[in-house]
Amino acid sequence: MDSVIRDMYFESVDEDKINLSEEYEIARDICSEAYDKLVATLNEEQKKLFDLYYDAECNFSSEWGSTVFAKAFKLGIRLGMEIMQ
Repeated sequence: MDSVIRDMYFESVDEDKINLSEEYEIARDICSEAYDKLVATLNEEQKKLFDLYYDAECNFSSEWGSTVFAKAFKLGIRLGMEIMQ
């Protein structure tokens, strides 16, 4: 069951069909600009270390998001089952 819920989280998102809020787009642009400015100040060794950190942080955030999604989805199913009783 967890794999089906996980698949829903990771595979059913069509980014072209998501209406992103203006706040999201502003935050995304700020992050992108800050990343570019920071990386421009680093030497090659620092860039490698930062990229390692950045990738790990992205993976952590993705895993956290999928875990929260799965728990909330299961809670919603339990709520629906309770309502039907």
